[in-house]
Amino acid sequence: MKHILFLTLFISLVFTASGGDRRVPPPHSFFVGKYILFGIHPKNQKPYKGMYTLKVKDGKLLMIREVDGKKTEAICEFEPKGMENLGAMEITYTLDDTTYQIIYHYYSSSTNCPDLVGHSIMQNELKSFTGYECLIFRE
Repeated sequence: MKHILFLTLFISLVFTASGGDRRVPPPHSFFVGKYILFGIHPKNQKPYKGMYTLKVKDGKLLMIREVDGKKTEAICEFEPKGMENLGAMEITYTLDDTTYQIIYHYYSSSTNCPDLVGHSIMQNELKSFTGYECLIFRE
């Protein structure tokens, strides 16, 4: 019995030390804060900037995005897809009757703040357009 208990403890410690399951997102509190947003619009490829706030509301991570004076809100969904060592957070929102889907890859920077880099997809009846966004943690 002692051997089974020791083996179980040893495996869990090795698993945790090796980074554990990368598909399990960090707690929402890791992402909470204000960000500076830089992006390239998917349709016209024009650069834009704005502000981004992530906060916990009713146990879910809420995105509040403001670009050119227009605010949008959406719930963040975590996806187990993505590059090794990077998780993925997916957000779908509607602005001016157009639906956008953004997939951010996140990781912890050297200052232990979240860094998020992603691509946005704008859908219309005929085809989709791809843009890019970067969020820089401010506070």
